[in-house]
Amino acid sequence: MKKKDERLLNEMTRLFNDLAVLQRQTAKQKAELEKANRRLHEALAEIRRLQGLLPICASCKKIRDPNGEWHKIEDYISDHSEARFSHGICPQCAQKLYPEKNG
Repeated sequence: MKKKDERLLNEMTRLFNDLAVLQRQTAKQKAELEKANRRLHEALAEIRRLQGLLPICASCKKIRDPNGEWHKIEDYISDHSEARFSHGICPQCAQKLYPEKNG
């Protein structure tokens, strides 16, 4: 084989190998971008769940859903977010509800 042909073959082989490496890198980056895009869409969906005005009863604090049904605020927020509730009594309510204990 002539030196020129051998150099050309070596150069083509090198270019082919470079192309294969670039294709693998591109595929890996594409997969990472798709994963990040899915996470962003999931986060956006979560953000939208509790956005805007919540119609709330001024007395009992129940929330009205888009179907017109009323729900306890804890149930509504738990159903539309990752929040969970733990109940207690604040000092003002404790004094009002149990005045004998706050002598």
